[in-house]
Amino acid sequence: CLGLRTICIASNGTVWIGTDRGLEAMDIHGNKVHLKFDFDWKYGIAESILIVESSIWVGTSVGLLKLSRINDKLKLELEEDFGLVKQLIHLEGSHILVVSGKHGLINYSESNWRVIHLPLPTADLITCVKKTLDNHYLVGTLGGLYVLNNHFEKVDHFYLNDDTKKITAITVVGDEWWLAFGHKLVVVSPGNTGIKILEITNIRSIINKLFIDQTGN
Repeated sequence: CLGLRTICIASNGTVWIGTDRGLEAMDIHGNKVHLKFDFDWKYGIAESILIVESSIWVGTSVGLLKLSRINDKLKLELEEDFGLVKQLIHLEGSHILVVSGKHGLINYSESNWRVIHLPLPTADLITCVKKTLDNHYLVGTLGGLYVLNNHFEKVDHFYLNDDTKKITAITVVGDEWWLAFGHKLVVVSPGNTGIKILEITNIRSIINKLFIDQTGN
């Protein structure tokens, strides 16, 4: 897909794809699904996708969309003006965490939402977020990695050096955290004495996304 932004695989095997031009889909066999929208796509980039039960949540250039699907037809259920929605994380029940360019972190449930006020410097804009298995939140910013507990209180702060602070992607593999600092892929492990660096790998291009498959690749 041209302008690939994100991929989300639903429980039925449908592969939802966000691109610079909007939303696309493939079936479990890799065949393109010809979607029919009951609305005009005027939302720019489909930057993030999250499937919660039968709802398809899409973060776009201008906000958040909730879609429902009947066969190959997509219906727009609601939209929110949140600015660029970089990421969507399922919290519990109907609650999702929205990483918004306009408001920062948002705890969203249907049409009710509240901004989560984080203990971070104002200049450290959020770039990405990852939830760990022990319910901590790894918040990537321009000023490094902030580790928050489940009450969104600061637990730790990590960066390589004064010249290498910006986090561009995060993923979690077991008890290891994989952090992208632009061209550098840094594998770290949390511990009682702080965050320990396990490995640093230099990549030719900037790392914008990290995907780990079932074999750990």
